[in-house]
Amino acid sequence: MKKLLMLLALVLPTLLLAQLPTNNPSFTVFQRVGTGEVEFTFKPVSLNEPIESMLSKEKAYYPGGRTFFIVRTNKDMTFSEMALPKGNYVGGFKMMNENIYLSLEPEVLTDSKSDMEESLIYNFPLERLAEFECRIQNQAFMIFPNAGGINYSAVTFVIGDQSFFLTIGINDDDLFSQIKNEISKSSKKDSKKYLEAARYTIDARIKTDETSKWLEMVMENDPKNWEGYFLMAKNQALFNDYTSAVKTLEKTRMLILKNRYLNEFQKNEKQDEVDSLIKEWSSKI
Repeated sequence: MKKLLMLLALVLPTLLLAQLPTNNPSFTVFQRVGTGEVEFTFKPVSLNEPIESMLSKEKAYYPGGRTFFIVRTNKDMTFSEMALPKGNYVGGFKMMNENIYLSLEPEVLTDSKSDMEESLIYNFPLERLAEFECRIQNQAFMIFPNAGGINYSAVTFVIGDQSFFLTIGINDDDLFSQIKNEISKSSKKDSKKYLEAARYTIDARIKTDETSKWLEMVMENDPKNWEGYFLMAKNQALFNDYTSAVKTLEKTRMLILKNRYLNEFQKNEKQDEVDSLIKEWSSKI
């Protein structure tokens, strides 16, 4: 998943250039994450010196000034797998231990810095991507959203000729409730819906007995459905039952080999994925 997001981070900027305003001094980028949304409001500015010389542990760099770099979330989320409560934040960038961090603090803070107020500052590590130049109307700071997945997404910050990657996630209980409600009204023969519902809970790392029930329904409808077995193995691994997961993957491998709808390339690709997981999970037994 991470590799896919990194690929999107490099490809999508070229697709999004046409959507960026050309004469507005400040603008907002929206990024959807599940049923949640993040807003990044900022004013692009030109950089005349290397980003490393502008950043320090004591002081954060705010593109365009504090007024023009604001982050808003409408639900609790995770940035770089660290919790960020719903709210409005002023954002900047810091360098700590030779790594770049996105530093966020509540939009309104009092002048006095008590220990409690200090704890409200959040620092999220960014992953440095391969360097590339991004200049739009002589501006050297940009942000690009990525497509992401059901309950995760990402954004790419471009500062001068350097780019940084931030993953965003959400514990989307509302969406999970909607899925369960829809599944409860579905026909027991609708394997596709049960598969997709199970795939969501596994990708979202939601531990629920519902997942195995949905997959058992799929395998009952079609005992040769390799995807059902593959997802069942992933769900077993989610519960740390690696012994059962490996056995289920062995059954998955056999079904892939016998599947007449997959070409040789697809079979080899999926077998490689199965073999990789067998090796990984076998080491945990």
